Amino acid sequence: MTTRVSIRTTWWTTLVAWRQDFVFITLLAAIVQTPLVFVELFLFDERGVRHDVAKSTWPWVAALILVMSSSLAHHFLAGILEQLERAKRQQVHRPTVLEMAKALPWLKLLAADAILTAAITIGFALFVVPGMLLASATILVMPLINIERKGVFATMRRSVRLVRPTFVAVLVVWLTCEGLELGGGLAIAAVMHALGNGPVFAALGHLVPEIVLMPLVALPAVMMIYFLLDEESRSADLIAAVS
Repeated sequence: MTTRVSIRTTWWTTLVAWRQDFVFITLLAAIVQTPLVFVELFLFDERGVRHDVAKSTWPWVAALILVMSSSLAHHFLAGILEQLERAKRQQVHRPTVLEMAKALPWLKLLAADAILTAAITIGFALFVVPGMLLASATILVMPLINIERKGVFATMRRSVRLVRPTFVAVLVVWLTCEGLELGGGLAIAAVMHALGNGPVFAALGHLVPEIVLMPLVALPAVMMIYFLLDEESRSADLIAAVS
């Protein structure tokens, strides 16, 4: 039996989950992202690395730490979203933020992030299309690591197997996420720039898209993996019943 992801259902369930936990995940995203945005504004301006920063060595170390911290923040928030959805589906008490943070397989997530980022970057350098295909095929890796706790490469292969029968729909969802993140971020930044040119509006132009859009673009992968795993379980039960 071929299982195909519904683009419409994926985004509908994403919006429902986002609306249900909007206050919680927005506040959490604000707490996590605000320090990172202010460090970013200190290191960079619209022309790139700030002139006074470029003369020193330590800000480059801070920039490296910023990149690593941003990756950790992304995985933390994405992992929280997956665990919130899991608690709803299993109808169990929602764990605390600290409990959810402790439960995340940090080393596997960071290893997967490093490998995928390098591979997808190379793919985009090779005329864009390979990067798009690889990013879509591995879109389920992070939530799968949270759920199944298998090795990085085994999880990558599993993501590809799950995505293959419904690749076009997954590609469309991925493209929509990228478009929403880029277009929404630019639109919000433009609004903030129109309201004012001071440091406060510059900070808000960076911060608001991170707070609002990051959870929204992380949720579709969670919704798709739970749909595919549920369908896989139903197919296995049906085969067992027939045999």
